[in-house]
Amino acid sequence: MGETRRDFLRQLGVGVVAVGVAPVLFARSAQATPSTRMLSVVERGRKSSTLAIEAESGRILRARDSDVARIPASLVKPFGDMVIYDALRDGVIDPEDEITLTRTMTRIVDRQENGAHRFLRYHGFNTLSVDEALTLKIMQSMNEPALMLAALYEERTGKSFVEAMQDKADEIGCEHTVLRNPTGYYDSQQRTTPMDMCLMARHLINEYPDQYDRYGMTETEMRGRELRSFNRFLNMPEADGIKTGRLRSSGAHNLGSAVHDGHRVISIVMGAPTSSQAAMANRQLANLVFERHSVEWPGLESPVIPEPVETLPNYPPPVDGLDPFHPYRTSGMHCPPHDFRCDIP
Repeated sequence: MGETRRDFLRQLGVGVVAVGVAPVLFARSAQATPSTRMLSVVERGRKSSTLAIEAESGRILRARDSDVARIPASLVKPFGDMVIYDALRDGVIDPEDEITLTRTMTRIVDRQENGAHRFLRYHGFNTLSVDEALTLKIMQSMNEPALMLAALYEERTGKSFVEAMQDKADEIGCEHTVLRNPTGYYDSQQRTTPMDMCLMARHLINEYPDQYDRYGMTETEMRGRELRSFNRFLNMPEADGIKTGRLRSSGAHNLGSAVHDGHRVISIVMGAPTSSQAAMANRQLANLVFERHSVEWPGLESPVIPEPVETLPNYPPPVDGLDPFHPYRTSGMHCPPHDFRCDIP
């Protein structure tokens, strides 16, 4: 009886220690390997694409369906932003110029697929300065400011704003991008790819450094009201931009830029079910890329990669006869008829 009791207490003690140690080990494991659970869930979706590139060189670090054309939603807005930045630089537009919100603009926004932003009319914002319109357009992806800026540009230059956006996309090298409106509301012909969006973000960061800070703003104050960014990718400590987008027909997109140890990664998730999932998956994608490629950045010693093995042993190996699950079974020459495992590369 005594031996049985001692065995019971010994097992109980081992269990208590295991319960106490397990959270510590789990925490250390979580720190060592970034979680990719949401990224995996999103990437299993038929309508999703992901891509991460090294901003300095444009090198692709991770890609899944990165050349598949998709509906961009509000990710088209930065193309229009760059058109306005050029007009500001050339003196065609001034940051303090006032723009009036018209009923026509509100009706256009009401017809879009994801509904209208009522912030401007609700708070009595019938006019906005160019600087305020850019802030609302970037931080909260509002569509009325996008139409207001487009109308001002066309009034001052006599040129089509959408054509100017398309010219900017062509100039950057976004060969698979077709733009049809300045807000990103649904148009069956409007298309882009994850690769084109990363090229756009890279151009924006390099060519408009004085304006890029807008895309990393998480909160600001405008006319006594506090505004918070809708971009949850910015919750990541390394993140510094840039844009979100969502339509029911296309899913949610998140285009982000993050800097770690002086190196920038531009990543994008397109076609997630919700904006929160897109942001979380994009944060996990950026963390995963930093974790896996931190030893490969320019200026650091490259890892030693062993030479590939040229030949593989013939199947089957002499291990207790035939082993149908042997990892070297990759060729149909060694497979008996009707063995489905031989179809697995």
